[in-house]
Amino acid sequence: MNRSTYSLIATLAVVLISVANTFLPTAQAQTETAPSGSGTQANPYIIASLDNLAWLQDFYAHYSYWGSYYKQTVDIDASPTSGWNSGKGFTPIGNGSIQFNGTYDGDGHTISGLYISLSAYEYVGLFGYIINGGTVKNLRLTGVQIAGETQVGGLVGYSEVGTIHNCSVTGSIVTSSSQFAGGLVGDAINSTVDSCYSTVTFTSTSGSEIGGFVGYNEGGTTITSCHSTGDISGSSGASYEGGFVGYNKGTVTDCYDSGSVNESSSSSYYVGGFVGDNFSGGSISSSYCTGNVEAYGTVGGFIGENLDLATIENCYCRGNITSSGGNQVGGFVGYYSESAANASIDKCYSTGSVSGSGSYIGGLVGVNGGIGSVGSSYWDVTTSGIGSDGSTTGSDGGTGESTAHMKNESTFSGWDFTSTWGISGGVNNGYPYLIHTGDHSLPVQATDFIATAGMNSVTLSWSTRSEVDNAGFNVLREDPGTSSFRLIASYTSDGSLRGLGTSSTGRAYDFTDDKVISGDTYLYKIQSVSTNGTTKDLSTLSITVDVPKTYTLYQNYPNPFNPSTAIRFDLNQTSTVTLDIYNVLGQRVMEQNYGTMNAGRYDEVVNLGAYASGVYFYKLVASGVEPTAVGSSAQSGDGQKFVSTKKLVLMK
Repeated sequence: MNRSTYSLIATLAVVLISVANTFLPTAQAQTETAPSGSGTQANPYIIASLDNLAWLQDFYAHYSYWGSYYKQTVDIDASPTSGWNSGKGFTPIGNGSIQFNGTYDGDGHTISGLYISLSAYEYVGLFGYIINGGTVKNLRLTGVQIAGETQVGGLVGYSEVGTIHNCSVTGSIVTSSSQFAGGLVGDAINSTVDSCYSTVTFTSTSGSEIGGFVGYNEGGTTITSCHSTGDISGSSGASYEGGFVGYNKGTVTDCYDSGSVNESSSSSYYVGGFVGDNFSGGSISSSYCTGNVEAYGTVGGFIGENLDLATIENCYCRGNITSSGGNQVGGFVGYYSESAANASIDKCYSTGSVSGSGSYIGGLVGVNGGIGSVGSSYWDVTTSGIGSDGSTTGSDGGTGESTAHMKNESTFSGWDFTSTWGISGGVNNGYPYLIHTGDHSLPVQATDFIATAGMNSVTLSWSTRSEVDNAGFNVLREDPGTSSFRLIASYTSDGSLRGLGTSSTGRAYDFTDDKVISGDTYLYKIQSVSTNGTTKDLSTLSITVDVPKTYTLYQNYPNPFNPSTAIRFDLNQTSTVTLDIYNVLGQRVMEQNYGTMNAGRYDEVVNLGAYASGVYFYKLVASGVEPTAVGSSAQSGDGQKFVSTKKLVLMK
């Protein structure tokens, strides 16, 4: 390489850092520690401390590592980030100059107290900008405090061809004159987001494309099996504002929002309980919202505006809608379509009260300004205060029905009450509910399902956000080589699995299965049971039980003891096992022949009550059992023999 080439590289580096300096704070006031590992999929960089995160966020020194694999192995307290960078806090990983295109696996762990104060910056979040396969998964952010201007999200500011899976954010976000801001993701294009949730209190002084979950869901992005529960409030005017998504041009399926939207400014418009604006091919299905909506302009309980080839199918909203001056207000949609024949609202309903002072106030649709269709959709005339039973008067589309009729399956012509919808007097206050959406109106709203493998054990944990008439939980297991589940634990016999009945707060649950074999893979199903005996499958988890890496004999406990003690040992393969106890003269006083034992960890109790006080020795002999046939288990032995002896003390 000649001198001129080196000069060019140096010049480009200076330009790159100069550009970065226009929107990135200078890293300071934190200790950086390089993570262990090599950054490959097989050997990822291990994020085991806040110092490791500080190393990763250092753009100037480590941006060249942003295409690597990372795995978080512990919960991390990030509250010290409030003192970083002269009060600006954590520097987002990925920016407009260099993006993150690696994989970050939180492995179910938490980062708590993350602080970012970049109110004049773009690409703000734990990850500022992910691109081209960049992946964030299995990560929990709690108690975030984030401020930014454009592309602002609790987890990711901007995702371009990215993947976000099984992640969550709780805390608060503040934006000022912001575009594209969301509780989880600010802006997503050609990306995939699934099995995530946000509980973020959102305060916006002004701006556009603001959502409790995603601010701008652009074309090519799919959001599946996600929800948000935080509230959104504003006072200086915001457009395209929704409880779940602010502006949608992508696909949203099996999602819900339960937070409220309150935008008090007279300059706000296109505000919805679920989505502010569903536009240009945007598709929403099997989703719902329950929060109240209060705003000034075009307002809908579910969608503020539905426009240009956008479709909504199998959705509902149950919040109240209030507009202090809007001219287009609907219980479900404020303003619908223009001239798009393919735009449609099908098999949807609303039940909230609808009030406004404008000219176009509808029980279901405020204004249908084009030729888009409204098929088999309804609103409750009793609770909305608009229209009369069985009439289309009072809405620019749909049919009004009384509360009694809205709770009767026969009212909903053409609806699928086998696989899509359910209806029951004890669920969702008797209105139809969605079967596959993790419907918050169902008896138990559960989340954070995790299976953790140990030696000869598997621990299942989950949390409920709320419970209604919940008697408790059943745990079922499918064993290796079988194709059906069997009940292994129930609230009827295990008090730790008993539900709270009806509670708005919920709690954490866990169950440990110690009747498993190391090396085998099991499938678990967690099932809720209502007080009337109705069961519902909540989650299915697959996990392989850990296998010890070596033979090991541990010190007995307690020691000294009288008259019994436990002796633990690990087998790294199927083995024949004997445990003998000798006195100080070398005489064997006890012999335990355990025969063939599978790989795993064992705790065996011995009783020396018949012997005198003194020092004894215990000797473990384990011989690996060689495979006897093709296809034998991977845990089968190799003929290796292990012998180990330790001292114990009997004290009477």
